[in-house]
Amino acid sequence: MTESSYLHTELVKAGQRELATVPVAANVTATIEILTRIESLQALSHGTARGVEQFTSLKPVHFRVLQALNNDITHPRHIGRRLGMDAGAITLTLEILETKGLVFIAERIGDRVIEAGLTEAGHAALSQAEAVQLRAIDALLARSETQDAAQLLSLLEQAQALAQSIMNTIATTEFDITEQPL
Repeated sequence: MTESSYLHTELVKAGQRELATVPVAANVTATIEILTRIESLQALSHGTARGVEQFTSLKPVHFRVLQALNNDITHPRHIGRRLGMDAGAITLTLEILETKGLVFIAERIGDRVIEAGLTEAGHAALSQAEAVQLRAIDALLARSETQDAAQLLSLLEQAQALAQSIMNTIATTEFDITEQPL
């Protein structure tokens, strides 16, 4: 048995053993295959983010928070929802970015940040980081065939639309959180 098939078998076994709020189907192969593909895309994204950090000194989370602020998402809870982080972590990140002069805190209530925004330096840092990110992806795509890049874009658009559809379904579905045997 190869290491890859052993890992796959172990993931299947772990998935079948795992008790979750939403029961895992008896056949988790498709779920594991989807997870593997998502992790592969995350690895590409993480590699790009590390490159951006090397050139700009912006940590990936700082870059993402600056992007959210640039898209007029200014409340820590809303930023957190977009990034999959809690409001406390976002508040801490905003305070770090404030000390670097990249964001300003527009409104506070006690210790809570209510609204934040980008400073001119924040806009400049974000522009630089986005340019580095664009160059990195462009360099990767330059090594591929034109039709491969077009096909990748099409597949990613389809995957994004399907993922959004699934997320919308999840948001409107009530789950039975009682333990159910596999």
